[in-house]
Amino acid sequence: MDAFTTAPAFETLFRNKGILLMGAVTTGTLNPSLVGYSSFSRTYTPYYIGKELAFYWKAGYDKEINDGLRVRATLSGYHASNNHFGSLYLGDRTGSRYYLVMNRVTNSADDVDPSENHLSGNWGPGFTDRDNSFMINLFTKYQGLELFATLERAKGTSAFGGAGFTFKQYAFEGLYRFGKDENFFGGARYNYVNNDDNNSVARVQIGGGWFLTPYILLKAEYVDQNYNNFSLYGGNAGFNGLMIESTISF
Repeated sequence: MDAFTTAPAFETLFRNKGILLMGAVTTGTLNPSLVGYSSFSRTYTPYYIGKELAFYWKAGYDKEINDGLRVRATLSGYHASNNHFGSLYLGDRTGSRYYLVMNRVTNSADDVDPSENHLSGNWGPGFTDRDNSFMINLFTKYQGLELFATLERAKGTSAFGGAGFTFKQYAFEGLYRFGKDENFFGGARYNYVNNDDNNSVARVQIGGGWFLTPYILLKAEYVDQNYNNFSLYGGNAGFNGLMIESTISF
């Protein structure tokens, strides 16, 4: 369950002796608009940005205890009460982490065309109107060993109407970095998401990588992902296999 958006925002951050406090306001949507148009009813609907603003915050402790030990614990929240199309949980910039892997085989070129179904396999709340989310992040680094955990609860409503619904996510990761500049790493991750309808997705990843430069990464991993109680896939479904990839980022 990925939360991702590039919505305009204003943040203010305070740090002192390991304590951090942050507050922010955002439009909450990837494409802010002043008016919406329905081709079905041929009507325009005005949007008032001041009434649609979302707020988010973070409070925590982040301290480098000594040269070999760092600890960090934070609690954060995101709150939107009235948005015409909030994109935090419905943005499409990331697509699906494992591209096209859950597309049905129809022997058509569309089966392997990212423009046809780039969100294949992706699953999340899809909140657009109201969103009330909380997240706890725990992190510690000792020498080359890193441990990370996320606990998340998101409740809201979508543009398709209906009562509010809740998603919960748990993620745990262990990573070890080594090499002269810690440019090699190996680790494992477990990720689990479920909702009110008893749908759930569980993922296990084991892998390692090499930073050829600070900006170029070569990585290999084994993944096993299972979907439970999904009518879209006829009940239960899943995939597993090996993936090798490289990335360049600045």
